[in-house]
Amino acid sequence: MHLVYFYEPHPKFISNPAESNLHLKKSLSQVLSKFYPLAGRLIDDLYVDCNDEGVPYVEAMANCSLSQVITNPVVKNTDKLLPRKVDDVAQNLCMAVQVTYFQCGGTAVGLVISHKIADGSSFFLVANSWAAVARNGNYDDDVPGPKFEGAKIFAPQDPDGFKPSTGIVKEELVTKIFTFPASKISALQERYSGGASEFLQQRLPTRVEALSAFIWTRLVSAMELKADPNKIYTVLHAVNLRTRLDPPLSEYHFGNIYWLAKAMPTVGADGGTELF
Repeated sequence: MHLVYFYEPHPKFISNPAESNLHLKKSLSQVLSKFYPLAGRLIDDLYVDCNDEGVPYVEAMANCSLSQVITNPVVKNTDKLLPRKVDDVAQNLCMAVQVTYFQCGGTAVGLVISHKIADGSSFFLVANSWAAVARNGNYDDDVPGPKFEGAKIFAPQDPDGFKPSTGIVKEELVTKIFTFPASKISALQERYSGGASEFLQQRLPTRVEALSAFIWTRLVSAMELKADPNKIYTVLHAVNLRTRLDPPLSEYHFGNIYWLAKAMPTVGADGGTELF
C-alpha cells in the first residue's frame, strides 16, 4: 500500500531542508517506538521479527515545482515520489519512506507499508500518528497506542493453496486518474436512491455504493456486454471489520482486519444494466 502526501512550502523549513528532514526523522522514530513491528522484518511471509532494524528513509530533490506535479499528475512521475524498496522481497521490509523536496520549497512524503501486515485502516493510523507527532513535537500519551491483538482475535491459519503473493501483478499496467467532485458523487447518490433493490429504496446509497454502480454501468457500456447465463461478474470491496464485529474493535487495532465483500451485478437482456 502506498500514498503520497503533498505539502506547500513552510516558512520554517523553506530555506533549510536539512532541518525539515531532521524534524521528520525524529518524529518518525517516536512513532516507530509505538508501531515497533514496522521497524522489523518479515520472515517467510509468516511473522514479523521485531529486530528494530529500522525503516529505509530516502531523501530526494525534484527539478520542478510542487504545482507542476499537482495540476498535471502523471502516474509514472508520481511513482518517482515513492520508495521502491518495499517491492524488494529479498529485504522483507514492512515500511519505507521517501521525502522529496521541490524547487519551490514544497515537500512530498511518500509512504509505503506492506499489505502483508496492515490494512488501509492501519495504514492511515500510522500516517495520522506521524502527522500528529510532527505537529505537536511528541507522542500524546492520552492517545491510545496501537493494539497488536489480531492473533488473539483471529487465530492464525494455514489454508491449503494460499500464497501471500497471490494476485500481485508485476507486469506494467496502464493507469489513469479520474477525479469525481463531491457534487457529482452526491448527484449519483440521488440517481441511484431509487434503484432496483428494495433495500436501496429505504436509504440513500453510500458514496462507495453509488460510485461502484456508476463504474459498473460504464464498464457494461464500454465493453458492450450482453446478458449471458454462462457468465458471472463479481465486484469485490474491502470492508473494515473493526466496527462490524460484536463487540466492535477500536480503530487502534493494528493488522489486516478486513474482509472482501462480493457483489454479483447483472447485465440486462437488452445490454442495459441492473444494479447490485
